[in-house]
Amino acid sequence: MELTILEISAILFAALSGVLSLSATLLAKKRLSEYDEAKNSLENKHLAVRIKNISATLNTAASEMNDIQKLLEERIALVEKLSEQAKNAESIASINKEQVDAIDDMFSERLKSVNRKNFRQSIFVNAVFFVLGIVVTLIFSMFIR
Repeated sequence: MELTILEISAILFAALSGVLSLSATLLAKKRLSEYDEAKNSLENKHLAVRIKNISATLNTAASEMNDIQKLLEERIALVEKLSEQAKNAESIASINKEQVDAIDDMFSERLKSVNRKNFRQSIFVNAVFFVLGIVVTLIFSMFIR
C-alpha cells in the first residue's frame, strides 16, 4: 500500500489541523483562565474598596451616634432640671391666702426692724459729719484770719 503524495498531504494536513486546533483550544483555555483570574482579582479589589468604604461610613455613623447620644443626655438633664423647677413653681403657686399673709407679716416686721436700725445709723453718721463740718470750719476760719 503505497501512499500517494496527495494522500500524504491530506494526512499531514489533517494532523496539522488537529494540532493547530488542539493548540488553539489550549491557548483559548489559558486565556479564559487568565481572564477569570484578572476578573476575580478586579472583583476582589473592588470588593476590598467597597468594604473599606463601608467601614469608613460605619465609623462615621458610630461617631455621629455618639454625638447624638451626648446631645440627648444633655437634653434629658435639662428636662429633668426644668421639671424640678416646675414642681417648685407649682408648690409656690399652691400657697393659700393665709400662708401668703403670714409670709407678708413676717417680712414686714423684719423690714420695719431693719429700717429703724438704718434710720438710727444714718442719724448718727449725719450727726458725726455735721460736727466734723463745724470743727473743720472753725479750724479753717482760725488759719484764714
